[in-house]
Amino acid sequence: MQAQHLLKPLAQAIAIATLAGSALAAPVIYNESAGGTGDLMGTAEAAGDASGGLTINGNLLDGRGGFAPNLVDLFSFTVTAAGHYLINSFGSDIADPSLFLFDGSGNGIFWNNDASLAPVDTQSAFGTDLAIGSYFIALSWFGMDAEDGSGPIFDTAFSNEGGALPGTGALANWADYSGQDLWDRTAYNINISMRVPEPGALALSLAALGLMAGAMRRRQSVAA
Repeated sequence: MQAQHLLKPLAQAIAIATLAGSALAAPVIYNESAGGTGDLMGTAEAAGDASGGLTINGNLLDGRGGFAPNLVDLFSFTVTAAGHYLINSFGSDIADPSLFLFDGSGNGIFWNNDASLAPVDTQSAFGTDLAIGSYFIALSWFGMDAEDGSGPIFDTAFSNEGGALPGTGALANWADYSGQDLWDRTAYNINISMRVPEPGALALSLAALGLMAGAMRRRQSVAA
């Protein structure tokens, strides 16, 4: 009987996972304002909740036409459902962007450039576990470095991705170590989505649950 009692909550959990997967199907679309977001926490635009999926569309100024280059855009977003999130720049016109993720206080979490899992390897992509809370995401031209006031937050000089360097603090400014200020294209996308169980995986889980229930009934019949 104890085993039967365990089946009901397991079935409920699988059903909830199925509903959660369907609820996450329609992402929120956020378009950068006409004035443009800033590159530091105090001037970042709030893009919304990423728990159901979030796509941010924006532009960086390329330095031509008399405009000062705008090399980094920073946005805040919230997570109301903890889980493993995928973040990428797929679909961007910018040929070689970098992505930087920070917690709600501006402390570095992860950065990526030239993701091996991207369909075009000069785009950026990574996955990370996020708890419920507030975060910041930045997209920049290649060659930008997030700094905490004392130095780099991430090891952008010798790697293509990674977590924050030990002992680093909150984002305070950006450094351009590439020395370039003219670029070709300016439009970008930042895509944030929670990884949910694939329909096939859920079907297998339900099938396994059915097999467990059948085995328990046979065991009880033999015992009777």
